[in-house]
Amino acid sequence: MNDRPNPTSAIRSLKVIAEEVGSRLVADLVRPIHGFRLAYLPLVMVYFAYGALGIIDVSRDLWIKEQLTFTPAEAFYGTATHLKYHLLTLAVLTPVQVERYNDLRGYAGSRQHDPARHGSQ
Repeated sequence: MNDRPNPTSAIRSLKVIAEEVGSRLVADLVRPIHGFRLAYLPLVMVYFAYGALGIIDVSRDLWIKEQLTFTPAEAFYGTATHLKYHLLTLAVLTPVQVERYNDLRGYAGSRQHDPARHGSQ
């Protein structure tokens, strides 16, 4: 008598088990799709958009960390350049334009903008 199992019957039984598991898995994965209602769409869109926003924020932060590596001297030079052009802008504007500029930049009110505070040019 042969006590060894028949390999073809074992393979057949494995195929049957795999088909059963596969069909159950597919059914389990498709069930939420079949149960989806059109009324859920706005909420699901908000969740997906929020998730995409998180991914974008992380990638942006990583890019900033990699690309914007300023030394303190470079950061100061950028501020000094901005201040230089700020003062030059005031020199070419008329008094009415300077007043409007001060309003737009938030310098108007109790604390008037005084270009002399920035240093002399």
